[in-house]
Amino acid sequence: MFKIAFIGAGSLGFTRKLLADLLTVPEFNDVEVAFTDINRKNLEMVEKICQRDIKANGLKIKIISTKSRRNAVKDAKYVINTVRIGGLEGFQADVDIPLKYGVDQCVGNTLCAGGIMYGQRGIAAILGFCKDIRENAAKDCLFLNYSNPNAMMMDPLVGAVCNPPEIWQMTDEMLVAEAKWLPQYKKAIAEARKRLSSGKLLPVKEGYKGAARVEVKSRPTLKLKI
Repeated sequence: MFKIAFIGAGSLGFTRKLLADLLTVPEFNDVEVAFTDINRKNLEMVEKICQRDIKANGLKIKIISTKSRRNAVKDAKYVINTVRIGGLEGFQADVDIPLKYGVDQCVGNTLCAGGIMYGQRGIAAILGFCKDIRENAAKDCLFLNYSNPNAMMMDPLVGAVCNPPEIWQMTDEMLVAEAKWLPQYKKAIAEARKRLSSGKLLPVKEGYKGAARVEVKSRPTLKLKI
């Protein structure tokens, strides 16, 4: 048995559908499920509805709901984020204020002015989630983000893996490696090259060849066999 925790579980649409999908997998029919949300009323409502769904499908899973995020993620193997920081009030500002300036974003939850501000609200929360997961969740816990703006929300996870000096060194390496496509950063790239050539480098993962490496194949290997 393993544990799955939902952060922001008070979202009925996301939480109920996600949990229903998970429970169609036989290996997930005997898991521990934890819900957490800052809105007690929504949390209790979603718990009751999801527990009813579980019972209707003949499963014996008992949902544990709590306003304590740290308790929810304790020993969890998977943590799923479904939060919307700011709720409908924040969403209204994301859409209405840009409209005053002629910027019609339709939804405004991934890009443009609304998406950027939505991301700023969420990123601060994500950092707290990462801290709780690192301190309380299972050692091999996998964090899955289901909140927009998805790409921006994932940016701080670099900080959950690397410390600031490692991030700077990684950025220097990327700037130098991609210099031919980044003419606008000519000065920064020159400075990055200087830092990398200083010899004062942090240790990195040994023997790593790269996930996107291209395996060299001979012509006979590539030849179609009819």
